[in-house]
Amino acid sequence: MTLRLDTVAAQEPALRLSAGAILAQEPQTGAVNLQLDASADQLDVAVAGRVCRAIAGDLAPIRTAFDVARAGLLVDPAYSAVFIRDQSGWRPKTMKATGHLSGGRVRIAAINAEVDNAAGDIVYKDEQADFRNLSGRFEGAAFEDLDLTLNWAGRASLSIRSSSIDVQATPFFNWLTGFEELTGVRQYISAMRGRASVSTLTINGPLTAPGEWDMDVTASPQDLILSTPRAPFEIKLTGGEIVYRPSGTQSSNVEMGFRDASFVVSHHLSGIADPQALSCKIDGSMGPGAIAWVSSAAPIPALLQIKPPVVLSDINLNWSRPSGISLTGNLKTGGGAALFVDVAHASDELNIRKLQFSDGTSNATISARKKNASVTIAFSGSVERPSVDRLLKTNQLLTGSIAGDFKARIQMDAPLTSTFEGRLEGGGLHFPDLINVPISVGRFSINGHGHQFDIQPSEISLADSRLRVDGTMALQDRALDFDINVDSGPLDVEWIQTLWTSETTSLPEDQSRAAPAIVPSGTIHLNTESLSYRGFTWSPVAADIRVDADSARITVNRARLCGISTTGTVNITPEGIGLDINPTAEEASLQKTYE
Repeated sequence: MTLRLDTVAAQEPALRLSAGAILAQEPQTGAVNLQLDASADQLDVAVAGRVCRAIAGDLAPIRTAFDVARAGLLVDPAYSAVFIRDQSGWRPKTMKATGHLSGGRVRIAAINAEVDNAAGDIVYKDEQADFRNLSGRFEGAAFEDLDLTLNWAGRASLSIRSSSIDVQATPFFNWLTGFEELTGVRQYISAMRGRASVSTLTINGPLTAPGEWDMDVTASPQDLILSTPRAPFEIKLTGGEIVYRPSGTQSSNVEMGFRDASFVVSHHLSGIADPQALSCKIDGSMGPGAIAWVSSAAPIPALLQIKPPVVLSDINLNWSRPSGISLTGNLKTGGGAALFVDVAHASDELNIRKLQFSDGTSNATISARKKNASVTIAFSGSVERPSVDRLLKTNQLLTGSIAGDFKARIQMDAPLTSTFEGRLEGGGLHFPDLINVPISVGRFSINGHGHQFDIQPSEISLADSRLRVDGTMALQDRALDFDINVDSGPLDVEWIQTLWTSETTSLPEDQSRAAPAIVPSGTIHLNTESLSYRGFTWSPVAADIRVDADSARITVNRARLCGISTTGTVNITPEGIGLDINPTAEEASLQKTYE
C-alpha cells in the first residue's frame, strides 16, 4: 500500500511539506515494514523535530538528533525512515535526515559546547550526525569550513576538521581547561587573552573524554597574552606558527616578548601537562629587567651577569628532566662586547663550557665549572679591563689585565687540594666570594706543569692582609711539597686558622677522622710586619716554618714582643708543643714587659 501527500500545509506552526508512506511485506520473512519520507523547501528546526516525532514517534534517535540541532532554519530538508513490525510493535530499522542549516544553534551537551549562528549541511543517519562546511561561533571561536561528526554507536565519538578558525583566547582557554583531564595545563599557563588564527584543526576521540582526544592544531597567535605561575610577568606572542599535539607543541618564527625582552622564537616541547623536554631557537634582545629575571632563575652569580641590553643571535636553548638547562649562541652586550656562549646548568652544577670573545682589545676563550664546592677554570688568551667593563654589568673581577693559557681546579672547602697547569700572568684580579674572605691579586706570574708550579713574585691581598709570594709547589699522590717565600703586612694567627681546610675542624668523640687528603711537606720563609695571637703582637717577625706529615717546626729568626727579642724554635707534634725560646732584652726590663 502506497500513500502520497503532495502538499501538507499549516499556518501554526508554519509548515509546508510533501510526504509519502509505503506499507509492504517482505517476501522472504513476511515481516511488515513501513517506509516514510518527507521533504520541504524550508523548515524551522523546532518544527522539524515535532514533525519527525509526529510521523515516527518519540524515538531515542530523533530525540538525540534534535537535542544536538536546537534551533535554526533548515533549507531543502528531507527525511526518510524504514520501520519494521515485530512482536513488540513498530521499531526503526534505518533513519536519515538531510538539509542545509542556517542561523542555527547546535549543542553538544557531553562537552558543554554550544555553537551559535551555525550554518552548513547536515546529514543525520541512524546513530551518526555529520555537519559539513559548517560555520558559526563557539566559546569565542568563529569558524568556517568545519566538518563535524558525532557518532553514538558504542562509545560516543567526536571528529572535527577545519581550516579557518578565529579564536578569542580567554573564553576558549577557560572552556578547554574546564575539563578535569586538562586542568593540569594551568600549572604552566594560568590565563590567556588576545586571539589566534587557526589554519588546521583536527580532533578525533571519545566524545566525553577530551583528555583522550587526538588533536592536531596549527595556529598563528595575534597579540596573544599568556600568564604563568612560573614567572612574575606576562608573555606576549604574535605571528609565526604554533603546532599543538597531545605529545607536545612546536613553533616557528613566533615573536615573543616579556618585560623588556623581545625575541623571534622557534621551539619544540615534549609533554604538555607534564613537560619533559624543551628545545628553542632564539633571536632577539633583552633589557635589564629580563636579564635580572634570567640571572635569578638560572641562577647566574652576580659578578658574572652581563651588561644590558643584550642582543642574542642563533641562541639554542635546551631543557630536559633531569639533565637541566643548556644554552649556546652569540651575544652582544650593551657595552659592545660580542661573545659566543656555551653554558649548562643542572640542580647542583653550573658549567660554562665555552665563553669566547674578541673585541680588538682582548681575545680569549674561557671555560668554568662549579659543582658543589669544586670550581674548574680554563683560560687561553688575553683580557684587558676595558673588555670586561664592556662585557659585565658590574666589573668586580678585573681592574688590570691577564694573559696566559692555563687550567685550574679550586676546591673551595679545601683550598690546599687545588691544582694549576699552564701559565698565567697579569694583575688586578679580584675574587670577592671565592672563599670566606675576599681575595685580590695585585700582580702575579704563575707557571704550572702537571702537579708542580712556580710562583714568580706576586702580590696578594686576603681581606686586609697584604702578601708578597714567590716559590714552588708540587703535589704528588697526597703529598704537597713546597718552598715558599712570604712577605706580608700584619697577620693574625686566629684569622689564618679560619682559612684552613675543613679537615682541621673537630669531630665527635665517637667518630674517627679520615686520612688527610693532602700530606704537606715543605718550608715557608715568612717575613711579616707583625704577628698577633690572643692579644700578643710580635713585630717584626722572620721565621722559617717547616711542615711535615704530622709535625711542624717553626724556627723564629727574628721576633720582638714589647721590645723583647723572642727567637728560638717551636715544635708541634701529635704529642704536644715544645718550645725553645730565647728571650733577650736590650735596655729593657723583662719584669716590666711581663707585667
